[in-house]
Amino acid sequence: MLTVRLLKPMIIVTLICLLPSYATFAAAEGIGGYAEYNYSLLDSKMTDTNGTTKTKSSSLSQRYSLTLDKNIFPTLRLSAMGNFDTNNADTDINGASTTSDSSRINTSADLAYTNGIYNGGAGFSRRQESAQSNGVSTPKLFSDSYNTRFGWKPDDFPSLDVIYTRFNSYDEYHRSQDTASSTTTIGSRYKPYETLDMNYSANYTTLESRLNGFGSQSLSQSLRTSYSDIFFKDRMAISSSYTIALQDTTTRNNGGSSGSGILPPTPKSIDQLYFAVTATTDSSTITPLLGGVLNLNTVSTVSGTVISDNSLTPVRSNIGIISNLSAVSIIRLPVVIGVIAHTINDQDYTNIASAFGLDTPATSKIKVFQSPSSDGANWLPLPVTAITFGSLTNPATGVLNDGFEIKPATNIPAKTLIKIEIESVRNATINVFVQKISLAAPEVFFQDTTITSLKPGQSRSSSQISGIYNLNAKTRLLSTPSLFYDFGFNLDHTASDVQSLTYRYSVINGLSLNHRFSKTLSTSARVAREDAFDPTTGAPSSTSASISLTSQTLPTLSQSATYGFREEKSGGISRTSHSMNLSNSAELYRGISLSLSGGGNLVTDSAGADQKSLTVTSGLNLAPHKTLSINLSVTDSETWSSSNGKPETSSATQTGDLTATYNPLPAIYLFGSYSINAQTNRKTQTAQSIGGSWSPFRGGALLLNTSYRENLDNSGGKDSAFVQSLRWNIRSGWYLDVSFLISRNTVTAQTTDTQVFNTALRLSF
Repeated sequence: MLTVRLLKPMIIVTLICLLPSYATFAAAEGIGGYAEYNYSLLDSKMTDTNGTTKTKSSSLSQRYSLTLDKNIFPTLRLSAMGNFDTNNADTDINGASTTSDSSRINTSADLAYTNGIYNGGAGFSRRQESAQSNGVSTPKLFSDSYNTRFGWKPDDFPSLDVIYTRFNSYDEYHRSQDTASSTTTIGSRYKPYETLDMNYSANYTTLESRLNGFGSQSLSQSLRTSYSDIFFKDRMAISSSYTIALQDTTTRNNGGSSGSGILPPTPKSIDQLYFAVTATTDSSTITPLLGGVLNLNTVSTVSGTVISDNSLTPVRSNIGIISNLSAVSIIRLPVVIGVIAHTINDQDYTNIASAFGLDTPATSKIKVFQSPSSDGANWLPLPVTAITFGSLTNPATGVLNDGFEIKPATNIPAKTLIKIEIESVRNATINVFVQKISLAAPEVFFQDTTITSLKPGQSRSSSQISGIYNLNAKTRLLSTPSLFYDFGFNLDHTASDVQSLTYRYSVINGLSLNHRFSKTLSTSARVAREDAFDPTTGAPSSTSASISLTSQTLPTLSQSATYGFREEKSGGISRTSHSMNLSNSAELYRGISLSLSGGGNLVTDSAGADQKSLTVTSGLNLAPHKTLSINLSVTDSETWSSSNGKPETSSATQTGDLTATYNPLPAIYLFGSYSINAQTNRKTQTAQSIGGSWSPFRGGALLLNTSYRENLDNSGGKDSAFVQSLRWNIRSGWYLDVSFLISRNTVTAQTTDTQVFNTALRLSF
């Protein structure tokens, strides 16, 4: 039982507590670390039409870390780290007991040298994982990494960076996993003039799968030259860049224990990444759109986006991906899972996959689309063979993640805009331990399944060359009013040994106007024309115009009005859109502010489809006292759609949010909130919460928290939770957390009652 497992960590805790003087000395010598313990008890009862399921579980996780960071000489630095994690869990479901244990050991060491001009170093790391269930162990997994690096950064000369890394991933018997890869990266930057910048990079990668006998070598090179300058007394600005990339790959069948296996997938680069989050709509006829401006969103925008928690209203995350240099056969979406004293196991993988509907593609929360053109104006469903959730290992780096893996039915050609749409789910459908699931940076891979036709000793090679050219110019025609002309030209081309030269380009001409009529009134406007050529859609074009008027008659009163127009033609279909938005904000009195905004959109196309929408939002912020804050917001939106003479359909949504916080004393904090969501043909959703925190001692050494949350969803379900927690900051770097959760979740004919006790102790030095 876990009681016996607690003896060892408690003894260690006692020893650490008896040696505070050593901890102080160690920290001064560049040595640090921590010990962390999490213990959790779960008691759950689920009742449905099939009867009652009782679940009891207890888990203990321990984490130990020791780090060394020391300057041996002013130019030489040594750093080392060792981590040990272990998790032990006992579970009883209606009398059937299971026991599981898992552990992970991470060690690393790195020696770095730098003197300002030269830098270099070498490092090593190893990760070891082991697990067992009911006394049956699985083979231990190992991942080793070696690296060495050198850098030279002289003044007025090209810089040089060289990095060599080798990865080995294998199990202890070399039966289920045995791969080795190495990567050599060379980078150089030279800036002979302030206006001219040149960058060169080369990446040579080898991958060997010892079990199936396949190996590959890949050499990727890219050269980027950019130029930017300002002329004619700041009247004209020009920037231009050209990037050329070459990729050569050779795959060889060396023969192996499994003979005719398939080469592991090869990681490929994501050259463009787009991201947007939109509210979930009830209308399945509306094609999910990719929000924002293309090429402006980054990987970091996607990372951290929550796709599973207990929020009231689901959201839809849209991730767009383009790989310019390679076809794509596997898409992975790694995730970060927030848990309490619990290691993700096979049952959690099954629960998460079921919550997102991966076993029923028709109702899956994850949809995959492709755009026939690079502008993302139209989307078509992308056939896939499977979408799964589980443990993922990067074959090149050995990095292990949890996440979704999407396998398209056929390889997706390079430069195809792919979009993955994920509708968030409630964690009550997954596991009480899972607090939330957030996205990490996506990954794409290519796997050549035809390579198995190679006989032992045979090899196959491929090569590809591509380029991207950009030219942007902006000229100030008038100073008063400010009138600018801008020109943009974008060209990309690709050729390979199996594909002739293909290219696409776009040309943009625009006029922009900015003018201030007075201290209180200003305007801005823009007219633009875009013409393009695309081998898949022909010659798409668009014309757009917008104008806005802003007024601030008083420092506390402002208004704005914006109108936008866009007409585009692509694939023989023309689409016209109009939008109008009005916004007002006013601070009526000190501590009382009001906002009111409204907007509408009208979209029509030559195929006979019409879409209209209208949204009005108002907000009220009250701060009658510095200790009290009240916020109220209300939104009313309605959409109408019709196509090809069919009757018009409409849907409406009204939402309201009320929050209040009260902080009468520095040691007391109270809060409350209430939300309501009403939609056409659906039951009204409500959510309410109330809670507070109290710190009885000066300095916040002890903090008590209490909260209650209740949600009523549109299917008639109810979710409520009562949480009490305590944090004791024993000393700097030492704390104790204790929490107790009582929750009830009712969905249709199923009710789940859960009680969770959790405690965590962390000792750092």
